[in-house]
Amino acid sequence: MNAQVADLEKGEYVIEPSQWDLVLMCYYLQRDLFEPAKRGVVPGGVLVAIVLLGEGRFSVAPGELRGYFLGWEILHDREGNPGDSLEHWAVAEIVARRPQAAKSPSCLDAGGTVANDAAKECPHDEAIISFSGSIRDPAHL
Repeated sequence: MNAQVADLEKGEYVIEPSQWDLVLMCYYLQRDLFEPAKRGVVPGGVLVAIVLLGEGRFSVAPGELRGYFLGWEILHDREGNPGDSLEHWAVAEIVARRPQAAKSPSCLDAGGTVANDAAKECPHDEAIISFSGSIRDPAHL
């Protein structure tokens, strides 16, 4: 694992496109980070986000988190208290899968299927196994 400490609000870490099988955004809300994080997920990869639900800069309104993932396959979507205890903060959770990219024309035969010889060389079937995440304790907000 390669861990880095960076100030995301100052752009100290750039999320490269289509590099991550899994991106975790837990108890951290920076609205302008959703699009780069989504682009950073490989086609078929997953983004998990858990953010505080409510009012304020570090919270989302009901339904807001879901709105960032239009066109993605939603595997899990929940809003509310995470448990029975009243001490827990209400959260919005989403687990979404990036749609698969279509094979490039060079990988397809005239009928639109993967050509036998192209199947071995098609770069769109490769993925980098990686992990990224952020955690912020709501008590420190």
